[in-house]
Amino acid sequence: TCLLTGLPGGVGVTVTLALSQDASLRIEVESLPTTSSAQVGEVRYPGPVAMRDDDAQYTVWPNSGGTIIPSQHHQDIAASTPIYDGLNVVRAPYAIAFTHPLYQPWWGVVGAKGAYMAIAETPFEFGLALHHAAGGPTTVRPVWVSSLGHLAYRRSIRYQFFREASYVTLAKAYRRYAQAVGRWVSLEAKFERNPNARRLVGSTIFPVSICRHNMRQSPPSHEVVTFAEALRHVRRLRDLGWKRAYLHIDGWGARGYDNQHPDPLPPCSDAGGWTGLVELSRAAEECGYLFGL
Repeated sequence: TCLLTGLPGGVGVTVTLALSQDASLRIEVESLPTTSSAQVGEVRYPGPVAMRDDDAQYTVWPNSGGTIIPSQHHQDIAASTPIYDGLNVVRAPYAIAFTHPLYQPWWGVVGAKGAYMAIAETPFEFGLALHHAAGGPTTVRPVWVSSLGHLAYRRSIRYQFFREASYVTLAKAYRRYAQAVGRWVSLEAKFERNPNARRLVGSTIFPVSICRHNMRQSPPSHEVVTFAEALRHVRRLRDLGWKRAYLHIDGWGARGYDNQHPDPLPPCSDAGGWTGLVELSRAAEECGYLFGL
């Protein structure tokens, strides 16, 4: 354990490193109590891992549906998270765990001879700073984000190392970890909770956007696809022979997408109101499709 004192503002931090019997490396970061009125905010530790006697082939980033970034990819790629500041949207320079930019709190790098992955054991207020410069390299490191302005509790991350691996190896390793900590739920268990979920298997997801009302423009923009128009598209799918579909209905509320939460009622009057929404739902049922608001 290292005690870091004499930091700006008179704050202090402890960093603990421990090797386990399975050769994984566990790192903890915690704020020290001091007499200073200053607080430890965001902490970025440890830094990017460098492979020794090996060449990185690609980085595994579990965002959205999952991304593999080849080590010499030609595009510039950076992880970020949108944050709303009043009417403005700014982007934090890292992905926050359990959000679209980082659905699962881990990442990994696969090399020609071996691989490593890192799992955030304290996943809340965990950020992933990932940047791939055009042509490479890719640098990745954890960001311990403040809790209401300070590092409120001990943060920990586990690094696991593999002699030979692929992205499948890393994904299965995270699944084993999720099972061990009680985070994993099987598909069968989900089907038991909600039998309709079984109908998702083999279904194509069709996003259906009804209304968008954008107050960030002057004058505000207002775009509407009526429930009747959407209904015609649904029946067209059936006529084309589509057997399994999930209709994901966005922007059906009074002012459309991302407006007036948490109460979207009544359904958008410009799109057809209650009558139009009910008719669209019944058309989906007639076609045998799942319908979700």
